[in-house]
Amino acid sequence: MTQRIAAAITLALMPVANVASSEGVRTAEVDPPAINRSASICRDILPAVRPGAAKRNVRPEDLMALRDFGSNAIVDSFAPGFAVSPNGALLAVQIRQAVPSANDYCQALVLFDLQNPSRLPKILDMGGELIRETAEIYGLKRFPTGMAGALTPKWSHDGRWIAFMRRDNGENHLHVVSAEALQSKGFSRSGADVVDFEWNPGPPSLTVTFVDHNSPELDRYREEGRSGYQYDSRFWMLATTEPFEESSAKTRQFQLDLSRFDEWQNARFTETVSRNTAAGQPANSAGIEIDPAPVGAYRTRVHAISAGHEIACSFKICDNATVAWTQQDTGLVVYLRRQGYANAATGVYVWRPGKGMPRQIAETQDAFTGCELHRQLICGRETSLSPRDIVEVDLHSGQIRRLVNLNPEWSSLTLGKVTRLHWVNRFGIQGFGDLVMPPKPEPNKRYPLVIVQYISRGFLRGGVGDEYPIQAIAASGVAVLSVNRPLDYGVAMSRSAKAVSKEDLVNLRLDRASAHDSILRGIEMAKQAAPIDHDRMAISGLSDGASSATYALIHSNLFSLALLSTCCEDPQITMTSIGHRYERWMEGQGYHYPQWDSAKGWKRTSLGMNARSICARIVIQTADREARMALYSYSMLKRAGVDVEMFVFPDEYHVKWQPAHRAAVYRRSLVELERWSSEQPRKCS
Repeated sequence: MTQRIAAAITLALMPVANVASSEGVRTAEVDPPAINRSASICRDILPAVRPGAAKRNVRPEDLMALRDFGSNAIVDSFAPGFAVSPNGALLAVQIRQAVPSANDYCQALVLFDLQNPSRLPKILDMGGELIRETAEIYGLKRFPTGMAGALTPKWSHDGRWIAFMRRDNGENHLHVVSAEALQSKGFSRSGADVVDFEWNPGPPSLTVTFVDHNSPELDRYREEGRSGYQYDSRFWMLATTEPFEESSAKTRQFQLDLSRFDEWQNARFTETVSRNTAAGQPANSAGIEIDPAPVGAYRTRVHAISAGHEIACSFKICDNATVAWTQQDTGLVVYLRRQGYANAATGVYVWRPGKGMPRQIAETQDAFTGCELHRQLICGRETSLSPRDIVEVDLHSGQIRRLVNLNPEWSSLTLGKVTRLHWVNRFGIQGFGDLVMPPKPEPNKRYPLVIVQYISRGFLRGGVGDEYPIQAIAASGVAVLSVNRPLDYGVAMSRSAKAVSKEDLVNLRLDRASAHDSILRGIEMAKQAAPIDHDRMAISGLSDGASSATYALIHSNLFSLALLSTCCEDPQITMTSIGHRYERWMEGQGYHYPQWDSAKGWKRTSLGMNARSICARIVIQTADREARMALYSYSMLKRAGVDVEMFVFPDEYHVKWQPAHRAAVYRRSLVELERWSSEQPRKCS
């Protein structure tokens, strides 16, 4: 039976996707233009059977065209973006591929046969809009972001169905693929988004959780807006001039019964009382908790519930854990832990709670991006030189074996050599980074260097935010130092039991000084490892990376070009123009508006306050929702005669989500670096 079902699914092709709702069946079929559009932009969604043999250097479009899954972020505790069938034979993954020419994404649910790797993968569903994550920011709810949602399909317990989320016409729908009917069907409620779904035990049915687009709180806001909103803690003025919700959105749960196979396409949602999730917790489980002491160290530890009893893992090798799972039938706990120099490595451990010390089965410098525990551990993985794939970690031997390669074409490209560098900054905090040289270095030539930040674990793609194409930059003749941010200064001091005052942390900007010194140490290590042109150094960054870049412009004369994706840290805006909640948080941390307190601390980080001493050319490429933060510095830099330009991208967020915009940032950054590296070095003193 299982083989018949598996064979049936692997033959499935993209169906017509009907959309049913609790109010009845809405317009049955996806519009033909939408189907045609998906087909036109999805020509390359399946991995190539035989990658090209001719070697060439990496181009920006190679990076843009990579097939992705899961979250943009490299976080091993996130949902993996794929699911393995109950019998371990098949793997379903929701793939997305950016298409800059259409400013869109091709998205598809694709099935791989793990028992027959040579068999071509099959598309089970194709189309839909990008689902982006929302977050809670300083207590404000449903805050939009540019991060891709870590969409993860789920198999029914009997392996006959796959459920997954897809967005159409501005709503998140539940879709179900039937192995036997060879068809995908969408189920939705008008005016609501699916936020979660789970298969129930017994006959096939799902519990689906919705959040309505509207809420009583939003209704009150609309009414209030007719007479003018009162400006208060609901606002985040960087993002929008309308208030955000301060209360969590109410969820509603519905059952979807698929047990009548001959009528499953006519299934309807039936509202049910929200389940008490705590009551249904398994007898065996594992998780990560933060040790209560020392305060401020944020040291994590594995905790397990075994046969209903909570057990904290007290061994040293149980700290710095990031995520844990439990095999229900054996009670075995599997967890990942950051370890090694500067915590750059990932250790894989197995532990039987109450029966002794955990055992390390593997250690890798690669980064995991979300895992599922079956008989073995299945994870997304990135190496410094290869994009995300899917691997199996054998829980006995620790051997790591690739299961699915989503980007085989990447192997046909010539890559720049990567050298891992280690250092310790002047505060005693370990750091690391990766030096990427041009693919074919010329003898007796010194290479200009650009700093890319601020995470160097995993695939060296474009830094945080993916805006600076590392291998394409190296191919253009510019060396790249990808710097991993050191551990937060305050946390490092807490972990080493060293006292530091809150006033010094703020007024001396000690954490920013630590990150800056780590960059300087990395540059010195790079100069020892390769022929680097000391007179041609550039720096780039988004978010924390941009903060380190602007700090570097203020406190050193090394850099003659700065490429910024966000900017800047000026009290005139930071302390007045974002919103009450952020202002109160900053004041609680000890940051005050300089009119009432010393400007000494702000002078250390504000480009605007230091505009007359800035020498480098500065190019800012920012989201429209964050452009206000740059205005004070931009104006002061212009007045001081600094060579500065700013480009604002519409309908964007902290992390840019539109493919055309990321491609434009890629191109402009490359043009700037190529021009800068060929011109007479600018002397900054």
